[in-house]
Amino acid sequence: MIEGTSEQKTSLSDVTIEPADYVETISVNIYHANIKNSSITFSQSQRKANSFNLENTTLDRVNVYGRSVKGSVIIKNNIFNNYSYFQCYDCDSDNDGSGSGELIATGNKFNIGSQFNIGGTTRFKKGNNQ
Repeated sequence: MIEGTSEQKTSLSDVTIEPADYVETISVNIYHANIKNSSITFSQSQRKANSFNLENTTLDRVNVYGRSVKGSVIIKNNIFNNYSYFQCYDCDSDNDGSGSGELIATGNKFNIGSQFNIGGTTRFKKGNNQ
C-alpha cells in the first residue's frame, strides 16, 4: 500500500511497483500519490491480483498495467499526464472467466496523450471521466 493524504501526497519517481511474491491474496492500493517516470504492474497471469485501487493520484509518464484480475479494479479521481496510461486485459476476470469484480473508473482526467485501454473479458462500469 502506498498512502499519502490530500494535504501531503506521497511522491515517487523512477520506480517499478508490482506484487512482491506469489501469495494467494494480492491487493495493490495507491492513494494520494504523485508518481513520475514509473511503471505499475498490479496483476499478471502468473500473479493475479484480488483487487487494485488507484485513487486521488497524479501520474506523469507512468504506465499502469494489469491482466487477469480476480476482483474489482477502482480507478478514481486521478490525473494522467504526459502520455501516462492505464491498460487492463481481463480486468475483472481470471483466465478461466471466474472473476467476480468490476472495473470502476470515475472522476479521472487524461491530459497530453494519456490513454485508458481495456481489453478481453471485462465488466466495465463507466463513470465520469474527462
